[in-house]
Amino acid sequence: MLELHDDLTRLGLCGQVAVLPGWENSKGARLEVHIARELGMKVVNAHDLVSMEIAG
Repeated sequence: MLELHDDLTRLGLCGQVAVLPGWENSKGARLEVHIARELGMKVVNAHDLVSMEIAG
C-alpha cells in the first residue's frame, strides 16, 4: 500500500494522467483517475498521447 500512497502523493505534481489499456481493471489506476478528475486534471489514453507526439 505504500507504493499507492507514493503514487497519489506524486499525482498532485502532474499536469495530466495517461492511462494504459485495461486500466479499468486496476483498483489503484481507478483511484488515480478518480482523484485526477476531481482535481480537474486531464485524463488521456496513453496510446492517443503517443500518436499525438508522432503526428507532431
